[in-house]
Amino acid sequence: MRNLPCTVVVAAFFGIAKSKTKKWRKEADEGRMRCVKKPDCDNIGKIVCDALNGVAYVDDRQVYCLSIGKSYSHYPHVQVIVTYEEEGD
Repeated sequence: MRNLPCTVVVAAFFGIAKSKTKKWRKEADEGRMRCVKKPDCDNIGKIVCDALNGVAYVDDRQVYCLSIGKSYSHYPHVQVIVTYEEEGD
């Protein structure tokens, strides 16, 4: 756990509903459908940053840059990348 300024990048992947048409599911699978379903990006960021308190950093106030994206996938999951500033920067 580091006590340095950091950047957090979050990619949230949501399942493709079987109730959608085959055309819609194909476009979502190919990344041509924008994911605008709930939860909102700001809520995803809050949950992820709070969950990383005491794990990836001392406190989420160290996060100075946050990027969040939502996409569809056959395998729903969340990817998080935390990048720290070097000491002395």
